[in-house]
Amino acid sequence: MEKILEKLRSNSLLLKILSVMLLSVICVATLTLSISIRASEDVYVDTFTESNSQIIGQIRENMGRFNDEISEIMSVIKNNWAFRSYLTSEDRSSATASYTQYSMVWNLEHALPPDYFEKMSIVLVGVNGSSYLSSDAGLTVSVEELLDSAVTQETRRQPNRILYQYVDDGFTTLTQGDSAIVASTGLNYAGGQSNYGYAYVVIPQEVLRDFYSSFSSDANSLMLLDSEGRIISSTQKELIGFKNLELLETAQQVEENSLPYGEIVQSGRQMAVVAQEIPHWNFHLVGLIDRESILRAVGSYKPIEIMTLLVVLCVFAIMFLVVRKTTRPIHSLVAEMKQVTQGDFSRHIPVEGNYEVRELATAFNYMLDGLDSYMEQIMTIEDEKREAEIRALQMQINPHFIYNTLASLKWMIWQGNSESAVQAIDSFSRLLRGTISKREERIPAAEELDNLKDYVFLQHLRFGEQIQVRFSLAEDCRNCLMPKLTLQPFVENAFFHAFSGAEEGSIFVSVRRRGNDLVSEIIDNGSGMKQEEVGRTLSTGGKADHFTGIGIKNVDDRIKLLYGAQYGVSISSEPGKGTAVTITIPAQEKESKDPTNL
Repeated sequence: MEKILEKLRSNSLLLKILSVMLLSVICVATLTLSISIRASEDVYVDTFTESNSQIIGQIRENMGRFNDEISEIMSVIKNNWAFRSYLTSEDRSSATASYTQYSMVWNLEHALPPDYFEKMSIVLVGVNGSSYLSSDAGLTVSVEELLDSAVTQETRRQPNRILYQYVDDGFTTLTQGDSAIVASTGLNYAGGQSNYGYAYVVIPQEVLRDFYSSFSSDANSLMLLDSEGRIISSTQKELIGFKNLELLETAQQVEENSLPYGEIVQSGRQMAVVAQEIPHWNFHLVGLIDRESILRAVGSYKPIEIMTLLVVLCVFAIMFLVVRKTTRPIHSLVAEMKQVTQGDFSRHIPVEGNYEVRELATAFNYMLDGLDSYMEQIMTIEDEKREAEIRALQMQINPHFIYNTLASLKWMIWQGNSESAVQAIDSFSRLLRGTISKREERIPAAEELDNLKDYVFLQHLRFGEQIQVRFSLAEDCRNCLMPKLTLQPFVENAFFHAFSGAEEGSIFVSVRRRGNDLVSEIIDNGSGMKQEEVGRTLSTGGKADHFTGIGIKNVDDRIKLLYGAQYGVSISSEPGKGTAVTITIPAQEKESKDPTNL
C-alpha cells in the first residue's frame, strides 16, 4: 500500500493534469449529452403538445356544431305553437290537447337525429305546472323543485341565452346518480320579458366523453372546466366535480396569451397544459400532458450514452499519451531533487531534458552552490538567539527582593535570633545558587520544589505564616526535568494577589504524571478572579519587590519555545473560590539525553 501511495505521489503532476483534463472532457460530454437529450425531449414534447392542440381544436369544432344542434332544438321549441300551447294551457284531456302533444313529438322527431332520444333527455316545464320529456325517462324531482333549482334561477336571469350548467345529479331517470351538463333557456313570447316555461337538454357524461375519449391516452387526459374552475367532465372520472383553480388560471393564461402550452405540477408530476375556450358553452377544454409518460415512450438513451462513453475513453487515452510524454522529464527532475532534500546539498541535478527542464536544473544547481553554508549560518544564529531569549527570561532576579531579604536578615540578627537568621541565609543562598549559578536550562522536579520551598520559607520569614503552602511530588516524577523557575512565579502570584488583605489561606503545589506528560498544579483558595481577568493575568509580570520579574506569560512563552505550542499554561478561576493553574510539559527523565541543555 505504501509503495502505491509513493508511486501516486511521485506522479502527482501527471495525475493532476490528467484528472483536470478527464474531468473537463466528462463535463463537456455530459453537458453536451444532457443538452442534446433535453433538446430532443423538448422537441418531442412540443410536437406532442402541438398535436394535442390540434386535437383540442377539432373537439372544439365538434362541440361548436353540437351547440348549433342544441340551438336548433331550442329554436324549434320556442317557435312552435304546440310547445307554447302545451306549457300555457290548462287543458290536458281534450282532443286539442292530444293533437298538441302529437305535434310536439312530431316536430322534435323531425328536428333531431334519432340517436339523440337514446342518449339525452329534453325536458320542458311550464309555469302552469306542466312538464314534458322527450324520452321514456321520467323526472326524479318535482316540477316545483326544478323551477326552484339553481339551474332554473340562473336561466331566469338570462332567459334569452342558452346556458350550459353543471349538476351533480341529473334530474331524469337516465342520468340519476350521475353528474351531467344541462343546456337551458327560457321560453317567452316574442319581445316578452316573462317566461311561460323553460326548456332543458340534459347531456349525460357519456355524450360529453364521446367528444374526446378517443383522443386520450396514458400520456394525456382531456377535461372540461367551467368558469369557476370545476372539472365538469374528464377522461379521469374521479376528478369530475372537483375544483382546480391553479389549472383554470394556467388554462386562461394559455388562451389569453396564445401560448403553445403552459406548465403545472399535478400530484408531483410535471404537466404541460393546452387549452381552448369553447364558444357559447363558457367552458374551457383542457388537455393535460404528462411529460414523464411522453418521454418514457421515446425509449432508452443507452446507445447514445455508450457512444459518448467510448468517445470520452478514446480522447482520454490520447491525452494520457501526450501528457505522459510531456511530464516524464519533470518527473525525472523531481526524483533527483528529492535526493537533495535528504540533506546532501552537494548533489547537483543533471542538466538534460526539454528546454524548460534544463532551465530549471541550471537554476537549481546555481542556488544549491551557496545553500549549504547559508543554512549552517542560519541554524547557528537561530540557536544563539533561542539561547539568549531563554537566558534573558531566566536571569531576571529582582534586586528589590534581595534588598528586602537582606533587610529582614539584618533585623533578625539585630533581634538576636541568630538561629533563624542562619537558616534564612542558607535558604537564601541555595535559592540564589539554584537560580543564577547553575547553567542548566532544566532541572529535576525535586530540585525545582526544593528551590520553591526555600522561596516560601523566605516569604514566611518576611510576612508570617498565615498563608500555608503544601507540596506533593509523585515518586515517579522526582527525576523528571522541567524548566528552572517554572513554579515559583505562580506561587509568588498567589502570595501577593490571591490573598491580598486576607488573614490566612492555603496554597497546594503538586507534580504528577498524566500519560506521557508532566502536569504541575498550583491551587489556592484565595479571592479568585473573573474570566476576563484570566487573560490579563497571562500577560502580567512581577511586582517591584518580588523575587523575579518573570511573569506568567514568560513562563508560558518558555514552555512553548522549548516543547511546542501544544504545551503551556492554563488558568481556571472563579471569584471567591480561588484559582487553579495547570502547567503541562512532556515527561522526560533526567537520565535521558536532553538536546536543549547547553
